[in-house]
Amino acid sequence: MDYITLKQGILAFFTDLGFTLDKIIPLALAVWIIYLIINKKVAPIKKIEAFIIRLCGALESGGDIRGIELYSNRSPLRITPKGMEIIEKIGFKKVIDDNSELLFKNIDRLEPKSALDVESICIGIIRYLMVDQKSNIFKEVEDFLYNNPTYNNPEFFKAGGLYLRDKYLEKHPELLPK
Repeated sequence: MDYITLKQGILAFFTDLGFTLDKIIPLALAVWIIYLIINKKVAPIKKIEAFIIRLCGALESGGDIRGIELYSNRSPLRITPKGMEIIEKIGFKKVIDDNSELLFKNIDRLEPKSALDVESICIGIIRYLMVDQKSNIFKEVEDFLYNNPTYNNPEFFKAGGLYLRDKYLEKHPELLPK
């Protein structure tokens, strides 16, 4: 992790929220110190540590933290209730439910060998079909995102991919780890 990039991400994030520089630096230092302390005490604070790591990653990648509560960070990734609420609001759930057979055929064509293969394929399919000019399967979702730009976040696409993965694995439990 590059400290300067993280610092720039933190500054941009808090500046966007209206914090002044004199308040950002002590707050950022406090978060960083807490992260370092938690990093040393691994046992009961794993959830907080994971959240802070994800927060730092989100800040480092431009200060966007809207996706950090959409799915759990444990393996396998699981959609949280908040994540399910968001993918329902955006329309991913309806489109996936209404077009599951077509989406499953696309997944089958790539011959996944494991649940992890399915996960990667599903996230990729969601991202691909969102920009594919020939397919209008996600037209309703695209319209929603166009009219509600605060929801246009790659993390939401990943949550949609996880939902598709779960639906596919319900029909193909043989791909789940033993």
